[in-house]
Amino acid sequence: MKTEMKDKQKRLEAVKKSLISIEAKDGDINKRIDRAFKVYELLEKRIDSFKMLPAANKKPLSQAEQEFKAQLGPFMCYLISHSSPCSFMC
Repeated sequence: MKTEMKDKQKRLEAVKKSLISIEAKDGDINKRIDRAFKVYELLEKRIDSFKMLPAANKKPLSQAEQEFKAQLGPFMCYLISHSSPCSFMC
């Protein structure tokens, strides 16, 4: 009877230790999850601020737009060079 009680007591102590270990790991996991959410929110804010930049929303020109720009290029340079001084370069 005594040995059976001692065995149960040992198992109870082992279960208590396991429970303490699990609770500690649970706290660590919760901290990591909280940190991950904060990093995610920070990255979302950075993406939003990146979207606000002037060139961030520019799409590449289509083939037709590229051809039109190529055709207008020399003409626009002529107009700019014969008008008031500006900062455009041809």
